[in-house]
Amino acid sequence: MKNAKAKKESCCCSGISVKKAACTLGLLLAILHAICVGAVVATNGELMAKWFVLHFTVVPFTILSFDPVNFVIGTVVAGLTGAFIGGLFALLWNACKGGCCHE
Repeated sequence: MKNAKAKKESCCCSGISVKKAACTLGLLLAILHAICVGAVVATNGELMAKWFVLHFTVVPFTILSFDPVNFVIGTVVAGLTGAFIGGLFALLWNACKGGCCHE
């Protein structure tokens, strides 16, 4: 019994931290959202128009002027969505994997 407990404690793969996965993916998506919006604003929509052309489509909408409130709201929503997806992934991964120590 003592050896089994020691083996369990020394296991290196105890699962994914839900908090770390949520924070990491949330921060990543918020940063990517901010970079993409910044690139579109900096090029006055030309970058997005080129992106659509590369995919054989046309821009179906017009680019409005930059609004800081919408930028912050969009970045926060992207971060929260990423955090939710990251946390959900970690929970599902840990539930399905079961941990390597239980083999």
